[in-house]
Amino acid sequence: MMLTKSVWMSDDDGVLWDEIPPGLRSEIFRIAFRTWQENSMPKGDKKELEAKLENLERKSQELEEKYYKAECDFVEVENEIVLVEYELGKFDLVISEGEIYPEPDEFFRQFFTHAQKYLEDGTIFKSPSGQNRYRVHSIDIEKEKVFIERMDSKSPKPSSFTSKTVRKAVRRLSTGNDLKVGEFMPVLAQECAVVEIHPRMKYSETFGTIHYEFPGVGE
Repeated sequence: MMLTKSVWMSDDDGVLWDEIPPGLRSEIFRIAFRTWQENSMPKGDKKELEAKLENLERKSQELEEKYYKAECDFVEVENEIVLVEYELGKFDLVISEGEIYPEPDEFFRQFFTHAQKYLEDGTIFKSPSGQNRYRVHSIDIEKEKVFIERMDSKSPKPSSFTSKTVRKAVRRLSTGNDLKVGEFMPVLAQECAVVEIHPRMKYSETFGTIHYEFPGVGE
């Protein structure tokens, strides 16, 4: 017994339908119906699927609990880091054996402010040898992270450092203590950037040293 049904289609589909040889039209419907049936029928045993779902839900709950605990531990450790860094920062304010060290937060604030100006102006600066050129590639204000483009390097990846990196380097500065190139920061691009951008950092071509100019009385 053959059934007759009406099929509605768009104008574009109608044109395509007219181009199909009559003998193939019924085959196209059979293929479409078989595909729809295969996709609609459940795959696998129902009990096995239910057991698999139960197992996955249990694992999901276990992982969620582990994630929550890890997140709490992470926040706790981050808070501890802040407190320890705060205590360490106090050492930078202490006069030790006649030496005075720059206040790290103020040092970084001045550098960060001027770095944003360098970024806006697209200022290019060189290494002490004059062989390498640099400029501020970008700044992540929220994370206090600065990216320095190494213009003469084959690597497209900029050198990046955070406020923590700068604050650690500040502890190497003191009154009457000049540093040689490479002693202030471990990465040349970072050292060149901080010495170039910070208004109180100077490089002496005569002696090949880095110097921090402490504020005078009343400054």
